[in-house]
Amino acid sequence: MAVHRRNTDKLWPDFLDYFRQDFRRELQGWWRIVQYFGIYIPVGLALLVAIVIHVDPLPPAKAYLATGQPGSSYHLLAEKFAAYFKLHGVELELIETAGLSQGLKDLNDDDSRVNASFLTAGAAELGQYPKMVSLGSLKYSPVWLVYRGKAPDAANPLGDLLKRRMAVGMDGTNTRMFLNRMLALHGQTLTPGPQTYEISHEEAATRFEKGELDAVLIVDGIDSPNVQRLLRVQDRQIVEFALAPAYLKKMPALEMVTIPRGAIDLKDVFPPKDLSLLASTVTLVVEADTHPALQWLFLRAAESISQDRTEFFSKPNHFPEYVDRNVALSPVGARYFDGGLPTVFKYLPNTWATLFDSTWGIVLAVLVVGWPLFLQILSLRQYPSNKLLYDYWQDLRDLEHELDKIETPADAQVIIEQLDEMLAQVLETWVEDDLIHRYFGLRRMIQEIRNLALQRQAAVLPKLEPAT
Repeated sequence: MAVHRRNTDKLWPDFLDYFRQDFRRELQGWWRIVQYFGIYIPVGLALLVAIVIHVDPLPPAKAYLATGQPGSSYHLLAEKFAAYFKLHGVELELIETAGLSQGLKDLNDDDSRVNASFLTAGAAELGQYPKMVSLGSLKYSPVWLVYRGKAPDAANPLGDLLKRRMAVGMDGTNTRMFLNRMLALHGQTLTPGPQTYEISHEEAATRFEKGELDAVLIVDGIDSPNVQRLLRVQDRQIVEFALAPAYLKKMPALEMVTIPRGAIDLKDVFPPKDLSLLASTVTLVVEADTHPALQWLFLRAAESISQDRTEFFSKPNHFPEYVDRNVALSPVGARYFDGGLPTVFKYLPNTWATLFDSTWGIVLAVLVVGWPLFLQILSLRQYPSNKLLYDYWQDLRDLEHELDKIETPADAQVIIEQLDEMLAQVLETWVEDDLIHRYFGLRRMIQEIRNLALQRQAAVLPKLEPAT
């Protein structure tokens, strides 16, 4: 019968030969070693599972971002984030809220889907939101006090304009928060009445356009459609707070930004002079346990968005930046602001890059500490062969000793059957290549002892009496 020769001169045929001829027997050998080491196997597997759980390699395929009111710059910013996420295969669902304050409440609510939101600087006290972390500030959001008619009192323009028809933002919004704080600095409180309109920014812009309002307070970016509508009204004016330096001392979360002369309308040269405005920064905050892959994706999106040269108040690449320190910086954010985006993100998809970034230290430790152990583990590949061959040789030696005890043909037959069974087992046993000579030596020895057993069996057969 022809023997199937192994194709050892090429890798692929040799690989197929291995699975066709040796794989099953090698599995049997490794099953023996699993049985031998017993409890150590599940312990090792448990350690591996613990590492996988710690690394948490699979991020969710969907995230939820609170956007604030429709027509706000925050909503526009959220749409840019969603578009960037889509490019990277992650869905970012936008959740409209009555304001950023509502977004913070949803983010802090364990039962809410929201796991990311925007925050204006000063809206959170230090330690107020321990369940969320910052990924840095993204842009400036000025305090717009737009009016028509007579200029208000320079010392307290808010108090003066509140005597007219003025939109003050809805309760719980950041606009209302800033209004209350600024009034408090003057020893005043907001007293809602027929002249104060607690309406959305979108409705406020509509009513101001129609002449139904005399003033609107809104804290939002200049790119907000609502702000742009207010700025397009022909007879509008913008309050420049004369006591702005004092406000900055009392409200350190605020900064000053400048609108250059004519930057809003070159035709009519508006504003007629450089205009300084109080402004808050807009920070992206996420749940503290947000998967690192999503945090890196938010930061990458923020970095990409910051390259937009149409940003009015900041130079390209100025943001993201960790400005509002009342919310703790995410560990991922800390790495980003310390050293920038890890190089691996330039070459791998976001999820794989995050996995590599979070595990390379573990892998390095395993290589440094575990490499010698790994070499020992590799040597275990010979263990099934050595152990089984040793056991067979021991059994063979015992059977050889039994040859001297044969007294009847039945005794010899028992040994012969045991040798036949051993040979069948050996033929089914995988042996590591370096020990193949011992494998064939064992087979020859089994056959030699079997021949001896046959000889002993013949020697003890009863002699037949000659016929008379």
